[in-house]
Amino acid sequence: MEDLKKAKIALVTDGGLVPEGNPDKLEWMAATKYVTIDVSRRDSLPGGEFYANHTGYDTTEVNENPLRLVPLDALRELEKQGIIKELNPTVYSTTGVITTVEYSQRIGKGIAERLKQDGVAAVILTST
Repeated sequence: MEDLKKAKIALVTDGGLVPEGNPDKLEWMAATKYVTIDVSRRDSLPGGEFYANHTGYDTTEVNENPLRLVPLDALRELEKQGIIKELNPTVYSTTGVITTVEYSQRIGKGIAERLKQDGVAAVILTST
């Protein structure tokens, strides 16, 4: 899609972002799944409410400000300015450290299927 003004954009990360308490039990390494974060009513991801559940990097900066990993605020601004049509209401998150090829493929296919169902035209994939 050439015209971002018609595009639904999604945020995906392998940086292990999870809500406080990690309710979906995303593994901190060797992930077997991905989790979803509903951002439909959010413009920010406050530290303390969200954190990086990941052992492959120093998560201090992300835990202080999760927007360093998942730039929800920047995408909301692009949405408000009409530069993109809309931001997908779901962020997809997994942990990308020592995950097996089998699980990586399964996770990737699962996220891709959900993105298609969501009608997403493009993805911003953040990593660590």
